[in-house]
Amino acid sequence: MREVALVGALPPCPFVPILLAAFSDKSRLFAVLGTVLACELSAIVGKEKLDEESAKFYVACLSRALNHLHDQEIVCRTCTLDTVSLDSRGFPQLADFSLSKNVSDGGGRTYTLCGTPDYLAPEQITKAGHGFEVDFWSLGVLAFELLTAVSPWDPKETGMSEMKKYSAITSFQPKRGSTAEGAGALPYPTHVSKEARSIIEDFMCPDPAARLGCRGAGQEDIQLDPWLSSVTWDTLETSDPPHKPECADLVTKYYATPDGERPSFEAPNYHGSNQWCDDWDFTCTVGYTVANARGEDGDGRKRSLTKGSL
Repeated sequence: MREVALVGALPPCPFVPILLAAFSDKSRLFAVLGTVLACELSAIVGKEKLDEESAKFYVACLSRALNHLHDQEIVCRTCTLDTVSLDSRGFPQLADFSLSKNVSDGGGRTYTLCGTPDYLAPEQITKAGHGFEVDFWSLGVLAFELLTAVSPWDPKETGMSEMKKYSAITSFQPKRGSTAEGAGALPYPTHVSKEARSIIEDFMCPDPAARLGCRGAGQEDIQLDPWLSSVTWDTLETSDPPHKPECADLVTKYYATPDGERPSFEAPNYHGSNQWCDDWDFTCTVGYTVANARGEDGDGRKRSLTKGSL
């Protein structure tokens, strides 16, 4: 329920879904989001690296989303390939707040070690206390994976243990231009541009205060980075995303009704309160309802969800 409280209090952002409502039955908690999610970002990247223009788009959108959360005193800690979603239009969405926390009561710091091992910042591993800076570290790791389709800590996918990953992370020191592997260097393939390497290592600066996005100017620093100079920031949310057709196809596949028809996703009018329920018929078929769109049950049973269960 803490996750619901965090998301429910957020102002609108193009890259963070609005929470319309949350409700439950005897065994499940459901959240109705104001967007249709197609897949995780990992489903698009898979084992294939992205071209730099596509990677720039996702990094730019996610930097906006992270700064939006930081403005609300929330540290995200879930910016990874498997937790960032793409909506039906192809835009990235930060929709997983299971590890997020409002740090306003802790002076902007927290000490819990949690998150995906590959994306943990050094200060999380050493339990020195961390804040918003860890999100930009994870964005740097994500940028590396978008461009290479491998982890910076285990590029040969040897099944490295978590402890060895932690050792590699805490010993990492940027070595600009290096293609060597080993402690203190990232294993860049030759196709990764100098500008891309630079922004990755600026995000992954071991000193949190010197990390890109944490130097005082915040989002402005990120927007001025040379690698992102081709991004049109003012119209980012209305641009044409990469992989838009793939996302639309996935939506059709996942949300199709049992007879193969794609249901309508006309969202109800949102009034800023639960009055929107008056515009929506909650009687639905398990298997393609908005509340359980992936249809784990998939048995076609009818269930009725009323606004009294909110």
